[in-house]
Amino acid sequence: MEIFSLVFKILFTFALVLYVLYCVLMVVRVRILADTFKTDNTNRVKSFVLLNLFIAVIGSVLALIIVLLA
Repeated sequence: MEIFSLVFKILFTFALVLYVLYCVLMVVRVRILADTFKTDNTNRVKSFVLLNLFIAVIGSVLALIIVLLA
């Protein structure tokens, strides 16, 4: 049972790191698109994406702490 727990923690940590990486890449993509197409909502979209990144990082850190302590 101990091996299963260790493998689960490693896979879960890897999935959280990939999710945060995905959010960072989404920020870069939206910034490129916002610079390419000028609209009135450009700043709003950039702020929503940064908010999403912030929530993803905080949520991932909290989930990682809970899983590693369990």
